[in-house]
Amino acid sequence: MRKGLIFTLIFLNLSSQNFAALPQFLGGSGFGINSEHAILDGNYPTYWDSLMKEQSRENLRQGLGDLAAARYKEASQIFAKAVVKNPDEPYTHIFLGISLYWQGQIQPAIAEYLSALKLDKKNPEAHQLLGIAYAWQGKIKEALKCFKTALKYAPNRPDTHMNLGSTYAALGNYEEALYHFRTATDLDKRNPLYFHQLGSLLEILGRDANAKDAFKQALTLYPHYEEALLSLAVLEEKLNNKNNARINYKKALRLKPGDSVARTRYINLLLEEDEIKDTFPLFAQGFLISPLEDGGLALSLTYSGSENKTQSKKQNNKNKNKEAQTFPPPPQRPTM
Repeated sequence: MRKGLIFTLIFLNLSSQNFAALPQFLGGSGFGINSEHAILDGNYPTYWDSLMKEQSRENLRQGLGDLAAARYKEASQIFAKAVVKNPDEPYTHIFLGISLYWQGQIQPAIAEYLSALKLDKKNPEAHQLLGIAYAWQGKIKEALKCFKTALKYAPNRPDTHMNLGSTYAALGNYEEALYHFRTATDLDKRNPLYFHQLGSLLEILGRDANAKDAFKQALTLYPHYEEALLSLAVLEEKLNNKNNARINYKKALRLKPGDSVARTRYINLLLEEDEIKDTFPLFAQGFLISPLEDGGLALSLTYSGSENKTQSKKQNNKNKNKEAQTFPPPPQRPTM
């Protein structure tokens, strides 16, 4: 995460397939795991539908398929040819920008989004994608302006509200952030990521009961949401509901055994409760203890992946789909 950004920005996606970086104008929900079941309250035009009807755009469909398979370089080559062939089509520039962004080429992606806006200054997707790219560069105020403009032209987009809220949070304007987070969850009631972020903000604001409800709603929508389980466990521990905290730490570790934060907090909670024996397997599965030359012991983090290996592998695959929707990717290897 870039400096100043507290919350995840939502990189827009396609609902019917696990596209890593496609705008919601293609019909997405903003969260890959439940996306095929997502129904949004807002009606926005779906560019994907028209794209699929036009046989002349076969190359664009191929490029979108490459994006779906995380073949960003191949996708950018196809979209670059599309830009040459149809330079006056805003979406060819947008698609090229997306594929460049996910290769870590942020500035070239910005150039393509700006080209799209020269052709269609009211294009909400281009404004939002431009905001995401600026936010990656740490230009929070520029990002804020872009998200505001995107919302002006598409006021019922939940993903735009989430990104605008995240940007306000980065600037310390938590009440404004809360307004946009709540609006996003009102517009898209089936997105667990939105409720998780809402809960995180409510906890920052000291509204723990409301935060707990938001985390629980995220888990109702997606029971295997490990990050939400961990957030709920930490909050339960903070509220001195130690038994509930233990249950949720245990569930989180069962889903993602390599989560060192969940493991460490769970061990610490057990030690506070004088349940030392229960910590032995947790230490053995997650930490390497070795003697020091001058006496004493060194504790280092390690994880072999032996426990719940099959389940962990399935969860990691799910996490790739979910995390691919979030901002920002590392420049060298743009995946989340």
